[in-house]
Amino acid sequence: MRYNTIANHTKFVQMAKVFGEKVEGLSELDGAETAVKFVERLSDDIRVPRRLRDVGVPENAIPRLAEAAMKVTRLLANNPRKITLEDAVAIYRSAY
Repeated sequence: MRYNTIANHTKFVQMAKVFGEKVEGLSELDGAETAVKFVERLSDDIRVPRRLRDVGVPENAIPRLAEAAMKVTRLLANNPRKITLEDAVAIYRSAY
């Protein structure tokens, strides 16, 4: 989610508003980040693990996971932001 906020921050601001978050007075990027933080809090509240390590994924699996993700072209084609293998690795590392 965080990776995609800069691709369409207006939609993320709209999401934050729908979630009931206060975004008035914030920049669009900060408002978009508010939506991401809401989903993180929601995940914590309902106890959905947010870290790969929390579900037993070893750190050395990240390159393979990123390579596999790059093969799911149907999903990548619909992503609001272009993603490279390096981006995918960075996303997985940030989720570790």
